[in-house]
Amino acid sequence: FMKKYIYLDWNVYKYLKKSRLEERDKSGHDADIAMRTLVSKLANSYCFPYSEGHIKDASNKYNPEMRDFIEDDFRFAETINHQECIGYGNNGSELIFNTQKKPMLEFFDEYVNEKKSTLSISNDDYNIAPFLVDMSKIGNEHPFYDFLVSNNGIMDMKRLDEYLESIFDELFTGTSFYKKLRAYVEKLDTQDMMNQSMSLDSRLLLDRHLYFLFPFFDSISDSEEELARKWPRIAYHYLKMSNPNPPIEMQLIQGYSLLDMHPLFREKLKKHKNTLDNIVRDGSHCFYASKAQYFISEDESTRKKISFIYKAYGIRTKVVSEAEFLNMVEVV
Repeated sequence: FMKKYIYLDWNVYKYLKKSRLEERDKSGHDADIAMRTLVSKLANSYCFPYSEGHIKDASNKYNPEMRDFIEDDFRFAETINHQECIGYGNNGSELIFNTQKKPMLEFFDEYVNEKKSTLSISNDDYNIAPFLVDMSKIGNEHPFYDFLVSNNGIMDMKRLDEYLESIFDELFTGTSFYKKLRAYVEKLDTQDMMNQSMSLDSRLLLDRHLYFLFPFFDSISDSEEELARKWPRIAYHYLKMSNPNPPIEMQLIQGYSLLDMHPLFREKLKKHKNTLDNIVRDGSHCFYASKAQYFISEDESTRKKISFIYKAYGIRTKVVSEAEFLNMVEVV
């Protein structure tokens, strides 16, 4: 078994490298300085591994002109993680984390090259016949309104794939499409959808999606306590759409993104700063920190969502800010 570990969000690495100096972040600056000293002191008792989540963060908006900055960030990060990369396997039904030595730049280059060759969101499973949509029932707030108008009101899955490919960057790194999608999900009237006339194959596809998503839709008005009790079942049921027995890593990583669709946990989106791409990457940290003693992040929304998920699954990792961690360790 690996020794106890503390998992740092990528923003903590960045602040430890260059502490916050702006007047409004004075308390953050003080915490950054104190954290540097504390991390060094704790190195004998804990390891501070990195994961593919950190690699994904570093690759965000990457271009070759940034390579010197990436290498510099990794050199600093490796003074903390000592090239220990956390991974996982299974011992029977128990999820086992362990570390291996792997230079961050080596992992980064593998990931960036693989990402270039696998960017696609098309799906060949849903080759249903094209059908005409009643545009009188579709307002311009519908996420696929522009697509339907450009396609004369015809829902054609092949053309929809092409459309999604064309807006791939906007979907993950912009905000407008994803905002529309979240708003639409919250107001979705499933009964009205069921009453619409459509072809048999379209009806079967709709029924299949509603079956897996219904527990989530049914929780839209729940309190946080009610949602926490239901969440593992909601996430598991939703993920069964693509995996008959979704493992815990899938529930934590993809469940984190699903949680952002819920009105209680909707993050404020900012173009080029906080997007669906950021949210998906944060799901990786939710998983890789799930066996840590502490997960330390300076992003309040991330802490709130991961704390909720850990509570729902009975995961004991303490989710804290730098300042909270400093106070906890001082008390201990």
